[in-house]
Amino acid sequence: MSMMTREDMLRELELLPVWQLRAPLPTQIMPPQAEVAQAKQTQVNSDKVEPNPDAEKLQVGATAPIAPPQFMHIASEEGEWLFILPDAPLPADEAQLLQNIFIALRIKVKPAQVSANVSEAVATLQPKRVIAMGEGVGQYLLASDALLKDLRGVIHAWQATQLVVTYDLAHLLKVPTDKADTWRDLCLVLAH
Repeated sequence: MSMMTREDMLRELELLPVWQLRAPLPTQIMPPQAEVAQAKQTQVNSDKVEPNPDAEKLQVGATAPIAPPQFMHIASEEGEWLFILPDAPLPADEAQLLQNIFIALRIKVKPAQVSANVSEAVATLQPKRVIAMGEGVGQYLLASDALLKDLRGVIHAWQATQLVVTYDLAHLLKVPTDKADTWRDLCLVLAH
């Protein structure tokens, strides 16, 4: 049995690539450049094909709107904490690690919920502290393309609450030494 690479794990958790089209484009729709290239290729391959003067004017039909990514959020019972994770089933070891984090913070949590609009969930729940678990979650919430190393270790002001970005659960299981950094991130938000 071979070990999964980081990329394989991220793909399995549907975290890689971070931004992906949820619904495939209809097969009859091609970008204008592809249609022009196809028309030119047909002209080269066949002497019987007449040039199409309208090939440059081809329009792409309406495409399906790209749905925002969905996230799982777990709120504490008293409403002070909100953990936001990618919407993917948690393997048993990741669920246990998350449970251990809750125990260490001495918080009891409500059942997880899935939402496409995290901002709406934050407005409804009004937590004091938001923890973004993973680079992709942090980048999406902060509308940033900064790397995790630049997002971590800082309290971000976000929607009238404090937001801290830390490692995702899969990474913490793969690199246990980073658990100390995650604990420092959580302590940072606890201190304020």
